[in-house]
Amino acid sequence: MANLFGTLNISKKGMMAQSFAINTTSHNISNADTPGFSRQRVHMQASSPYTYSGIGQLGTGVDVVGIERIRDEFLDAQICYEVSINGRYEASQTVLEQVEMIFLEPSDTGLNEYMTAMWDSWEELGNYPEKSNGSTFVAGTSKTFADELNRMSLQLDTLKLDTISNIEGKTYDANQLIHEIQELSDQIYKLSTKDLSANDLMDRRGLMIEKLSAIVNVNVDYDEFSRVKITEADTGSNIVLLGFNTQEPVTNEMSTIRGVTDLGAGVQEITVVRGGDISKTYTFTVSGKDLSDGDIVYADPAEWEAYDAGGTPSPPDPVLTKAHLREGELAGNKAAIEKIDEYHTELDQLAFTIAESVNLVHGGGANNIDFFTTSDSAATINAANIQVNTNILDDVNLINKGVDGNSGDGDASRAWAVAQLREVSLQLDHSNFETYLTARYDAGTMEVTPDPSGTSFQGYYKDVILKIGIDSKQAEDGVESQTTLLLQLGERRESISGVSIDEEVANLVQFQNSYQANARVITTLTEMLDTLINRMGL
Repeated sequence: MANLFGTLNISKKGMMAQSFAINTTSHNISNADTPGFSRQRVHMQASSPYTYSGIGQLGTGVDVVGIERIRDEFLDAQICYEVSINGRYEASQTVLEQVEMIFLEPSDTGLNEYMTAMWDSWEELGNYPEKSNGSTFVAGTSKTFADELNRMSLQLDTLKLDTISNIEGKTYDANQLIHEIQELSDQIYKLSTKDLSANDLMDRRGLMIEKLSAIVNVNVDYDEFSRVKITEADTGSNIVLLGFNTQEPVTNEMSTIRGVTDLGAGVQEITVVRGGDISKTYTFTVSGKDLSDGDIVYADPAEWEAYDAGGTPSPPDPVLTKAHLREGELAGNKAAIEKIDEYHTELDQLAFTIAESVNLVHGGGANNIDFFTTSDSAATINAANIQVNTNILDDVNLINKGVDGNSGDGDASRAWAVAQLREVSLQLDHSNFETYLTARYDAGTMEVTPDPSGTSFQGYYKDVILKIGIDSKQAEDGVESQTTLLLQLGERRESISGVSIDEEVANLVQFQNSYQANARVITTLTEMLDTLINRMGL
């Protein structure tokens, strides 16, 4: 209505609108450095006008229609995906750098150096059999070589266990993040149904989704009430980690496989760390799952609760679905475990083939005794159990130097034959190496016929080191490229959602002036009312 009191109301609404704008600007400035915060803007529109017959519409001021959160959801989804890729590379890089430290190559204290010293000692014994300390030198360098293999095997086993523990911790973190996202979505839903904004809650939820994306690659969808649905993106069977209905419990909880024993016929005995919580560990058998250490499996928490409750008849074991993760920290750590197993197998193969070769040549001498044995009475030598025969360490004279017991102390042809093994090319990864080696060995000449398609022991080991270096470099390059890409995407998001102090201060001055102008209108109206009431005698 076009009167003084109507105009007063217009000014009051104007002051309130500018007050909202100033409050929002202050909120933006206060959170300029808050992770995940998105700048906000007050949206205003002209109030519904008053219509005068014969005149037209007369304005009634301004209304605040909402506070917008400035955000690009498409960009957020892209960043979450790239964060998952970066998580995989970073997790792999961390483990592979530790693998490089275990192998210590190239260095003066690495396995290659000890292997060289061992072969050199056999060669020196072959050249100078009369030296009194020649056999002692062979025993000592060989023991150092075996001890280094033992150390490397133990450290690889320890690194694998540490990586599995890390997977358990990340699994626990992921499940906790999902529950926190669920609680935030419930709060956002309650506000959205009342047509109220939940900008700060959405920012907190977005930050948690990004943290979750670093652990496991997820797809994120939103409904009309801003509720979120999260599905695991890699497995391919649309595993729902969190549904739109925030009141429904999570139906797919992530758990970790810590230990697997193959019982044959497709049956495995497994140890499951439920939800990554080490206080909730279960052991039972499964069929047809093909699980391995560090695998992630999904199961309904309700099935775990029923399993815990027991009863008669006993409840069935929880149904486990294996995840086939490709991105995220869980995928990176799992890939690193597979690499550790691969390197460990190659180290075992090196220990086994060297031991078998030396034992074959050495064992035909005067003393029918193996030079290398196992420390755990196992049938097969590997990197963990290889040792120099304890009888030889007690009495180095048991080392066979000559052809046989009748060849005399000056004969060191057998020791020389052992030394020549260092250069022989063989298929060290042959599936039946013992038979393969025996077929190529001439007991009369004590020579092993080289295999043109094979490699030497040190060549094999250098290939292993090269492979480790390539894998580590690929992870390092991946981290570097992803870091650059995420930096660019972050700058782009900052330009959209970030708070510019200069811009906010300029807006603050603008809103302040508008507020003062509306206040000035009220002052003017007060003077007009004073004239109308007091000076006209009304």
